[in-house]
Amino acid sequence: MKILEQLSKYKFSRYFQILFILWDVILLNTAVIISGLIKFESLDRLFLKEVQTISLLENLIWLGLFII
Repeated sequence: MKILEQLSKYKFSRYFQILFILWDVILLNTAVIISGLIKFESLDRLFLKEVQTISLLENLIWLGLFII
């Protein structure tokens, strides 16, 4: 909590929501990559157009949930 108090003194609190959204998207995409590695044992299938389309839609829906 001390780090949040320090950041609030410098008016960084307005960037918290943006940082949390960015961190969530990074974690979501990392989870997709790790699950692809576990399931397919390589990243070759992650470069298919269908998989990339699903990943894009997944990210857009996730960001849409933050807006609502």
